[in-house]
This record gives sequence, C-alpha cells and structure tokens, in this order.
Amino acid sequence: MIGAVGLGVIGCADSKPRTEAEAKREFAEQIVNGGYVKMTDVTAKSYDPVTYDLIDVEISNRERVIRAARAEILISREFDTVSLHLIDVVAADSTPGVEAVVSMDSMTTDPVKLAFSVID
Repeated sequence: MIGAVGLGVIGCADSKPRTEAEAKREFAEQIVNGGYVKMTDVTAKSYDPVTYDLIDVEISNRERVIRAARAEILISREFDTVSLHLIDVVAADSTPGVEAVVSMDSMTTDPVKLAFSVID
C-alpha cells in the first residue's frame, strides 16, 4: 500500500509572517525552482501564476514515487501548515513485500509545519 507522504518544514531563514497567497507562491516557486528535499524530493514542471497550483508533480523517496497531473497547495492559517492535494495520481512503491502500483483520482499529503506564521 502506498503510505502517507510528509513534506518537511518549509520556508527560508526569513521567519516574517506571510499571507496565504504569499505562502502559496513561495512554496510553488521553491518546488519548481529545484524541488524541496527532506527525505523526500518534491518537484513540479510549472505552476499556475493565478492559483499557484503545481503542474506535473513528482514526490519521491528511495522506495516510493508519486506522480500527479496537478496539485493544489493547501495552507492552514490556523496551524501554519502546508499540504498538497494531488489530482490524477499514479503511485509506485518498491518496498520489499509491498511492491505496488496504484492510480487514484486524488490524495492529500500530511500537513507539515511552515517556518513562518500565516496571516490574513
């Protein structure tokens, strides 16, 4: 079975608060401009400049690869977290004893803490 995917704490050294739109833009830019790594690589070919949705997304670690046509960046102002709602997903797991390839309409990554507060 394909397990949950965590992304790690994101954000640069600057911990000043950001709006939800600023947080989405920053996260989208980080992923498109070289990915994001903390035990997991997250990359995207591009992002929509209006919605900041990621296009052609890949999340991978040593055993698992998840590909999605699109991902919506979900920001929680209440908890200062980010997660990805992946759409049109294909996932593969090569963990011995678990080997599987599955497709699904959507899935959401576990929320992870941002390195800054999200404000209105």
